[in-house]
Amino acid sequence: MAKAQDQIDTSGFDVYLLAEDCMSLYDNLDRREKETKSLRVMEKEDFKNQKLRILTDAYEYYGVILTDYPGSVWVKSALLDRIWIDKKLGRYEAAKANFDLLYRANASWKPTKMEPLNSSMNSALRYLTAIRISEMDYEGALRLLDSLKYYKRGYMCGFQVEEDQLQIDRLYGKCYIETGKVKKGLSLLVPQILADYDQPVDSSHVEYTFSALVKLYGKEELRKKFLEASEHIKTERKDGWRVYYIKFLGSKIELDRRSAYKDEFDAAHLQKIYKDSKFYRLLFN
Repeated sequence: MAKAQDQIDTSGFDVYLLAEDCMSLYDNLDRREKETKSLRVMEKEDFKNQKLRILTDAYEYYGVILTDYPGSVWVKSALLDRIWIDKKLGRYEAAKANFDLLYRANASWKPTKMEPLNSSMNSALRYLTAIRISEMDYEGALRLLDSLKYYKRGYMCGFQVEEDQLQIDRLYGKCYIETGKVKKGLSLLVPQILADYDQPVDSSHVEYTFSALVKLYGKEELRKKFLEASEHIKTERKDGWRVYYIKFLGSKIELDRRSAYKDEFDAAHLQKIYKDSKFYRLLFN
């Protein structure tokens, strides 16, 4: 017969369901707000207040699980959801406190490949990493980033996997540079200096990389190196695609992908890619 202490503690499930109902209400309200066009000021304020009340109720229900059912299997989910709410409401200190509770309460938690909370834990780690970086605690941010490998996200396609890794590389790159490992950081950031071409993405990492490179090489030397690299566009096959790239400061910088079975080379198009980039404008303007 199994010992009582080996049994899973599911207490507090009714409270957890109340909290989840609140989260579902929030999602529905948020979707309605986004789908409603031309909201008046009073309507926007009403949506904002309703969503705040719902999130506050959910936060309190999750809190009941922590205080009244500390040994419950729902504690991890409650803490992760509280961190998500803290993020939504911009409560950084509360998020850090809940994350510390999560680590203390689950010191022996060893996630499995199919752990359903891995994606939530991954998101929480990234959010806490961003907070550490904003506080200039780069060593702390690196420790959180190193933990990501234990909490894998679920993905839909290969491109999402690749983009996800690029985002992680940007965080690592900045932390390495700020802790004195400049070349190691740049090796992760330089391949992404043209990533904003023709895409509505945040280009702050491009500006950061540019500043780091100027400090290391000087603007004139950097211009010379980039012009030299851009004169030698190379190609290779990668995962069924023909990839065009330049080699800059020892890093491959991808310009374009096309079918591996097409051999067309459009120099004007490839030049437009790097000339329209944020990095090029910073370098030559």
